[in-house]
Amino acid sequence: MLAASMAALFVLVWFVAWVSRDEPDEVVRDYLEALSAGRTAEALEISRAEDVPSSPFLRPEAMDGGWTVDEVEAPDLVEGGIPDFENEDVYSVDYRLSGDRPGQFHLAEDGWSWRIENPLVYVQFTPIVYSFVQVGTVRAPLPDDGSPGFWMFPGVYRPYADLSFEALAPKQPQLVVAPRWDRYRYSPEFAATAAGNRIAQTAADTVVDDCVALRTAKCTMALEYQSDYDTGTDTVELEDVTAQRWRVVRRPVVGVRGSLREGDAYGPLETHVVTPGVLRLDATGLDRYDEPVTFSQTCEITKFRLTVRPNDAGALTFPRDGKPVHVKLDCTNAGA
Repeated sequence: MLAASMAALFVLVWFVAWVSRDEPDEVVRDYLEALSAGRTAEALEISRAEDVPSSPFLRPEAMDGGWTVDEVEAPDLVEGGIPDFENEDVYSVDYRLSGDRPGQFHLAEDGWSWRIENPLVYVQFTPIVYSFVQVGTVRAPLPDDGSPGFWMFPGVYRPYADLSFEALAPKQPQLVVAPRWDRYRYSPEFAATAAGNRIAQTAADTVVDDCVALRTAKCTMALEYQSDYDTGTDTVELEDVTAQRWRVVRRPVVGVRGSLREGDAYGPLETHVVTPGVLRLDATGLDRYDEPVTFSQTCEITKFRLTVRPNDAGALTFPRDGKPVHVKLDCTNAGA
């Protein structure tokens, strides 16, 4: 009789504990609100995470405080649903963070509570501009294996925002990590400041000087739309020019933008022509009949670009790999 009573009491206690435990969506809200308040250690306890990986950004200093948990939806049963000791219930819980960014957790039974099975997100930072990644006030070197990825909490971050570099500033003030899976890719974008554009302009002016001085190892010029020069009475092929003198009429105005070249080894930035420059060409050559001719051209600088690579001190560099810069021209007869 006593044994039966004890068994009944145990079942009653177990059932009361089972029905009174937190619901999966309550665990999710507690987890996210702890992260929003910067209580990362408490959040990990709430998640009951297993085998937490090492990462420099699993710290409150990396997170942007004060973001909101906009919504946590009711859980959806994925697996189980029978109140016994044999079957483990698994639920999915959708949520939305600041700016209505959606995400999803999976939660499994863990004793009398729930374990968030995907409490962290592996964030890949690519392409890489610097030899480090900075999130909040935490700066971390790139991993030794060269893969620019780190485990992070769901939440709101400000990558590179605390850099005090003069030439570049991040274009995206916030990174909201709230994916439905445990992998996420973040592509940092940077914009040149006024100081950065002035530095780029100086580099571009050097290119133009190399061009007019015919330093072909540093600059080559080519016609973009023509294959010859129009002299007004005939044409002169480029290879039939026997003497030439270039001078600058107006320098091009350049800016810095994201690179349009896939797989740029030096990062995602390059110069581009904002306002075309103008060169004057005075030359002699042979026309189509091999007759000597003197002619002049007004040539608009329509296109050229320099790879822009900031160093870790924030200074802009313009690596060329020993190759000349290719400048495109649109030339017309100066007497036309």
